[in-house]
Amino acid sequence: MKGIVMPGKIIKTAMIAYLFFNSVLVVANGDTLKSLIEKGKTEAAYKYGIKNFEEHAGDPLFDLYFGISAIETGHIERAIMSFERILMIYPQQHRARLELGRAYFIIGNYERAKPEFEEILNTSAPESVKQKVKNFLDEIDKRIAERSVNFSAYIDFAVGHDSNINGATAYDEVYIPFFSDYFQLTEDSQAISSAFAELELGVKYERSISKISSWYTAASIANKSNSATSDYDTNLFNLSGGYSWRGNKNSFQVPLSLQLLTMDGEESRYSFSATAVWSRSLDKSTTFNGFWQIGSNNFPGSSDRDVDTSMLGLSLTDSEGRSTVSVNAMYAVEIPRGDALEHNGKSTASLGFSSRYIVSNKDIINMLISASIVEYDDASPLFDQAREDEMITLVLAWKRMYNRKIGINAEFMFTENMSNQDLYDYDRTILKTGIRYQFD
Repeated sequence: MKGIVMPGKIIKTAMIAYLFFNSVLVVANGDTLKSLIEKGKTEAAYKYGIKNFEEHAGDPLFDLYFGISAIETGHIERAIMSFERILMIYPQQHRARLELGRAYFIIGNYERAKPEFEEILNTSAPESVKQKVKNFLDEIDKRIAERSVNFSAYIDFAVGHDSNINGATAYDEVYIPFFSDYFQLTEDSQAISSAFAELELGVKYERSISKISSWYTAASIANKSNSATSDYDTNLFNLSGGYSWRGNKNSFQVPLSLQLLTMDGEESRYSFSATAVWSRSLDKSTTFNGFWQIGSNNFPGSSDRDVDTSMLGLSLTDSEGRSTVSVNAMYAVEIPRGDALEHNGKSTASLGFSSRYIVSNKDIINMLISASIVEYDDASPLFDQAREDEMITLVLAWKRMYNRKIGINAEFMFTENMSNQDLYDYDRTILKTGIRYQFD
């Protein structure tokens, strides 16, 4: 391959030209590994590293040469973990960063490899090393451009339990001001608990326009079937598409979405949205995001509920090592349209915090907590005051990827809605576990 030094050759030249940081990594436990690698005995080095892993993992010099031996023997995931351990403590150890970029390059994760290589160009590394890095970057650009067409599909299956499939109150009676009396609620009007099964199928087609821009179209169908009653069984059909542009520090996306929700086999809601998303990289680890979305919700057979929607959101995301944290704020309005009743209009303000932690090369843990305040525009005919809700949501999720195609997951979600009208006061707990198969 022209202009690119492949893994077997770069290790020999880079080992000689790129030892400028080794004086910092003075850990004797890596000497044996280093000696074996310099003699070309990478398989023996890897076996030695495995044998002594529990005792010496975390020693920078050991991690460096164990990672190199792992790359050369095809154990890329172990190599990545070794180099990341070094960089979490010694972010300026550029040899480890170079090898981390090379590991990502080998497995085709060019989006992760590129920033690691670019960081090397900003160091005092020898020009011979920088030239090899530039060759890698040129090859990455070439390969990304060659990914002009990408087709993927997935299937998700999950089972679980939902404490409140109809999002209803747990009260058996509520006060209705219009009648100045309490009304007994039927069992169907109270929270219904049920086991459920979910099945989702999706496809996506993406085509690159240039190195920095692309467009896509996607479709999916998601079904939820409840064991207690079919009244709240749902199907969600989604058709989407959009355009994206990625610059050095800024990126833009314009996604469009059309959805149909059915409940118990009958059309319940049509939704359309158009969104403009802007992202800006503030530094190597921090990204600012902003979006504006407009849309509409239409309810067949119930036009008095039709609304136009507008939403504005901001978020700040920081990624360091294995951890990613994000804070976000959102404000949305729903404006009654045509013959729609004024009390169906509302405004929503929310704050959220989310985090993602990569436990290992297979396991990821996600957490989300959000708080929202919802204020309705007017009182409904049955109540003497406009509805106001305060909602808190907590989500904990775990995902394990066995390989690039198969993954399992588990999720816990708790929602509590506190309303000034008892009829809308409720809480909901969902537990589920599932499996995903990715086609590509």
